[in-house]
Amino acid sequence: MRVGLLALLVALSACSRADLEKIPPAPPPPRDDKLELEGALCTRSPEDRAFPLRVLFLVDGSESMEVTDPIDPATGETRREAAVRAAWQRLLARGDDAVRVGIVRFSAQAQSRTPVDADGDMLPESFFTTSADQLEAATRALRVTDRTTNYRNALDEAWFEMRTEMLRADQESLPRSTYVVVFVSDGLPDTVEDEEGRNTADGIVEGVAALQDLADLFQVGRFAFHTIYLSTDQGAVVDQPAQALLTAMAEVGEGTYRSVPNGERLDFLQLDLTALRRVFTLRSLVAVNTNAVQDAAQLPSVVQDRFDADAYKDIDLDGAPSCGDPLIDSDGDGLADLVERRIGTDPLDPDTDGDGLRDRTEWLFGASGLDPLDRGDAGCFVGDQVEVGGPDCVDADADGFCDCPDEDGDGRCEYPDSDGDGLIDCEEVFVGTRQQGADTDADGLPDPVEWRFRTSPVRADDLDDLDWDRTDNAVEVRSGGDPLCDDAAGRSKVAYDYQVDDQGVDADRACYTFRVGEITLLPTAANEAADAPGNGWNRVLVYAGEGAFDEPGAYAGWRVACVDARYELEGDRKTPPSGVVRLDDADFVDLQDFDAARDCRRP
Repeated sequence: MRVGLLALLVALSACSRADLEKIPPAPPPPRDDKLELEGALCTRSPEDRAFPLRVLFLVDGSESMEVTDPIDPATGETRREAAVRAAWQRLLARGDDAVRVGIVRFSAQAQSRTPVDADGDMLPESFFTTSADQLEAATRALRVTDRTTNYRNALDEAWFEMRTEMLRADQESLPRSTYVVVFVSDGLPDTVEDEEGRNTADGIVEGVAALQDLADLFQVGRFAFHTIYLSTDQGAVVDQPAQALLTAMAEVGEGTYRSVPNGERLDFLQLDLTALRRVFTLRSLVAVNTNAVQDAAQLPSVVQDRFDADAYKDIDLDGAPSCGDPLIDSDGDGLADLVERRIGTDPLDPDTDGDGLRDRTEWLFGASGLDPLDRGDAGCFVGDQVEVGGPDCVDADADGFCDCPDEDGDGRCEYPDSDGDGLIDCEEVFVGTRQQGADTDADGLPDPVEWRFRTSPVRADDLDDLDWDRTDNAVEVRSGGDPLCDDAAGRSKVAYDYQVDDQGVDADRACYTFRVGEITLLPTAANEAADAPGNGWNRVLVYAGEGAFDEPGAYAGWRVACVDARYELEGDRKTPPSGVVRLDDADFVDLQDFDAARDCRRP
């Protein structure tokens, strides 16, 4: 009996000395905060697009042309005049404003006869025109002859004029563009000793190659350099060297060569001067919740409840904002609320100081002197000086300069966004992206999306892996992940799910069905002054990029659809309750025409 009691006491004593682990707290209940977008869209019809055509005539005006192409007594003009006039009249007769013509007369020097100075600042914005009067005057000037022939100067002038035009063009129109150069001459160029070989055969062919390289650099849809030789009829000794050079020029420029004997009618009917028209396919589909931030650089080093409470979704349940946790960005400026609370900017105003640069841009460039609380540091608007008797302008502060435009009367400037991509022109100067293109590096990720996720919008790094987590940057950006930190462990909880199915071609449009699911909605901050931003509203944009299947490095257009959905943490409520929004083709609008106030769908 005593033995049994002793054994029981020993057993109880052993249990009381055991190390017991605390029961971990129960995880929070799952949120009903997912949005799914589904629908259909087709690429735009070629009939609804502009296909720019630029034709540039480079016409020899050296003294030898007086013999090779003299003025016809019957018509009072030269063959080159008649041929150039017939060509531009035929082009302009199409009534297509996307077709423009330039004329350069060259001898020792080369000069454009068709400069276009639209703003009257004495600096041409273009050298291609649709003005019949200007083209007629330029054509008549072709009969003037003087001095020697310098091919390379003509090619350099063509390069300058084409580059000027391409820089002004919006990036998405370039893959739809055709540039054609028609080069007319009657013989070899004159050798100039101080040209250092530029006006030799090799130097001239290099000049044509430079034009081809320029077209490739700007991803022009089609470029052709045609040459026409007005034969002197002085025999093979004179003709063959010139024919060989002009043939080589045409071959390098992927154009055609033609010889026209003395006295024969000159025309350009055999040249392909048509615009490039083709059916495009859907090349990229990118969804982004503009009120969610995935940016390791914005994660706080020390957690502070007064800044961080309810400012993120704790995916890994570690009680702190960490890699892979979506941070709330109530005003959609790319700067998380928890950062804005720390630096004193307004989480409900994307541009707290109203200077044209959003808070995140100024925060990122703080080392360069930008401050999101200083409205005088951006320089995004420089007003014209008020002139007595000059054009009307408002100078409410009497500082001698016209005030910035404020069409909605909210007391803040309206800054231009030429390409409609969400980065204002001034901001794109700081970022380094194009003001006339939504995808500067043509990698299928729009500039504002890359700027938000901190991949490079100016260098195609879509296949890179910045955080070494074995997932390409493009995959992380498209799925709403963080390309700057290894978030593989929690990616399945936040990654968007894409499905795109090709439905074939309907007439001249390629059509698709799509689904983008598992988009996390966040409880954006309360806003007593307005319904949005904040108050649980999330804005989701879906970018659709179109391009030719055989030009993987160029995008011929971007459209965007916009959906506003809501999630409220209290009560775990979302709008729409089903979490599903269906989009159709009409919901996708041209990026340059996008107006959030008009085009965003709200359930």
